[in-house]
Amino acid sequence: MPREHVLEGLIKENGFVHVAELGLWKGRTILYILQNCPDVRYIGVDEWRKCPERANIPGGQTYEDWNMFGLETHVRKVVAPYSDRVTILKMSTVEASKLVADESLDLVFIDADHTEAGVRADIEHWGPKVKLGGILSGHDYDWPMVRKVVDEKYTNIATGADNVWWVRKCR
Repeated sequence: MPREHVLEGLIKENGFVHVAELGLWKGRTILYILQNCPDVRYIGVDEWRKCPERANIPGGQTYEDWNMFGLETHVRKVVAPYSDRVTILKMSTVEASKLVADESLDLVFIDADHTEAGVRADIEHWGPKVKLGGILSGHDYDWPMVRKVVDEKYTNIATGADNVWWVRKCR
């Protein structure tokens, strides 16, 4: 089962409406959720930039062989029919977090920078954006740096297909 199906289940089971995804890549997840969850309002964040500075960092991806302009263009094109309920932010996830009110989101899905520092920053900056009872989630729990940070931060971790992890926000 792909990650977008796991997220769809979490959204529908919980009646979630306000969702953010960090790291859009080719737009598969954002498009699927917009198509299959018609009440969802979605914030998508991606820098679409090459990251040579991550070359020697565990979990770091440089994206040197990715056509960033093509990826961004594709994502913007496929989500255009849903422009009334999607916002695309082309900026760092930390900068984007400053534009979102605390406790305003039902679900945040982290799939951006997989370095220890990147995962830690996304959890620290986006965790407060999740409402009580909402879910902070992410992809690639099988990646060592992702698992390390998530396991250090939480004890109530659930996992699902396609290496998706999530925690419910409680007091």
